[in-house]
Amino acid sequence: MRPQLQPGLHVSGFGVKRLAQWTPTLALWGGVAGVGLLYMAEKIPMIRRDVLQNIPIVGGHWRALLEESEAEQ
Repeated sequence: MRPQLQPGLHVSGFGVKRLAQWTPTLALWGGVAGVGLLYMAEKIPMIRRDVLQNIPIVGGHWRALLEESEAEQ
């Protein structure tokens, strides 16, 4: 008699072990992509007002920049 084999959990062809190995790498690339996107979109006033000003420690930097640009206009 053969032992009964049951397939493990797979997501898009990746098993649990392989997903666990790739998770830190994917998280790092996702974070870098997010920071790069915010860097490129920094000049958009709506991004400054709604996203960048709400970052806890460095949000004051963009508040000052937005106030200066509004004062010039």
